[in-house]
Amino acid sequence: MKKIIRHLFFSLVVILGAVNFVVAQEEDFVQVEDSLIVKLGLQFGSSNIGVFIYDLQPELLNAGLMIQDLSRPSSGGEHIIGSQFSIEMSSSYKLSDTFAIILSQTEFDYPPVVFTLNSGFKKINIGADCYLLDCIPNSDPWMPTASAPFIVAKNECYINPKNGRIKKGNSIIRSGRYTACDLRDWRIISPFGYYYDKKGSKHLGSDLINNKKIKLEEWDMEQFEAFFFW
Repeated sequence: MKKIIRHLFFSLVVILGAVNFVVAQEEDFVQVEDSLIVKLGLQFGSSNIGVFIYDLQPELLNAGLMIQDLSRPSSGGEHIIGSQFSIEMSSSYKLSDTFAIILSQTEFDYPPVVFTLNSGFKKINIGADCYLLDCIPNSDPWMPTASAPFIVAKNECYINPKNGRIKKGNSIIRSGRYTACDLRDWRIISPFGYYYDKKGSKHLGSDLINNKKIKLEEWDMEQFEAFFFW
């Protein structure tokens, strides 16, 4: 009986410890604050798209904003020069099309946002539903230059660079198995993007995600990035 009690007590301690670890992990990964969310209004005209940025952050000036029509070969992009500007699309589009919008040359690697139009005006929040992680190596926790914040999207998928497994951001965080520094080198994978392996073969992101894993020897993870543009 004493052995059974000791075993149950030990099991309870392990369970409680695991729960506390998960809670601690989630507390370390905070929601992206409102000031870091890029809030856009997009007005779709006959051949161009008017862009309105609410509460423009100075850090966004001269960053790139690109829009790709995923339903047909039409795309456009401009540098952010102010809170209002226009993007000329390369060809016509329909108001029922699906689009990807991508920010480039910014402090954080914001995840691309994919949306389908049902009217001529659309509001988009880039960076919403994301965690802000900060990797401070244990070997040198007091050096400010060691801080390396980055964004992980809750509803996007990521590839583990150690084993090639693909998991959604929210489940990665909630698992409690990883620190911010563990996740620093994980690669985002969009179901709407196209990816090229070492042989130059083209793969749709959704197909890779459905397989739940890639063979790392077939990919250059340093060059693993999505191509949305035709």
